[in-house]
Amino acid sequence: MKNVEEETPEERDENAMNSNATECSICYEDLSAHSVAALLISSTSKKRSCPHYFHKECIVEWKKHAKTCPIDRIPFSSILPIPNPYKNISKWFEAVDSDGDGYLTRSEVLKILEAQIPLDIERLTYHADRLWKEWDPNGDGKISFTEFKDQDRGLIQYIKSNFPVKPRAQIPDIQKDMRAWFNFWDADGNGNLDKSEVVRALAKTFIQSIKEPHYTFFGILRSISGRFGTSLILMETEQ
Repeated sequence: MKNVEEETPEERDENAMNSNATECSICYEDLSAHSVAALLISSTSKKRSCPHYFHKECIVEWKKHAKTCPIDRIPFSSILPIPNPYKNISKWFEAVDSDGDGYLTRSEVLKILEAQIPLDIERLTYHADRLWKEWDPNGDGKISFTEFKDQDRGLIQYIKSNFPVKPRAQIPDIQKDMRAWFNFWDADGNGNLDKSEVVRALAKTFIQSIKEPHYTFFGILRSISGRFGTSLILMETEQ
């Protein structure tokens, strides 16, 4: 199997893209930082209500107030905690195998790995087409438990050694460099923050304000309002 170290210059250029760890849609923290869970249609069935994953603690709290998926609003009845794949690979495989057929599709594999393991998912996805033949040696389009845990060419072993996550950029201190903070959240580089960018920026900055004592969230809001105008933080209810 071709290792990452053997990539062509073109492939290395492709890998230069920034990697963004998948976030919990409830708290905006990295999914892989905490235990995750999936949503089930009923407590007596393994059938998923949707393909999404959330922090276990977040979705448990969410369920106290709503029983619909935070992303697509599809109703759910119970919560399925997903085991750590490195600690209990058989229970993990059983939990991820939502239809119980003993196999995982590529989509299922990439989604759960993206949610649970701190890896460069964009890089993994880029290489998946080339590597899938190694991970799925019989070419049936699915990975069995035996194939998944194979010590020589199994997917779980390969990603562990070849796809470490890239260090995430630190959020700039808005009270020291407001322009750097604005540019950090201006994902599309158009010089404006749309509603989704504002919500994500404020949520993540709020989380940082809790973790770092020198931040005060209301001071941050005053900095935003004073520098960029109230229109940046006051979001219209109608579009």
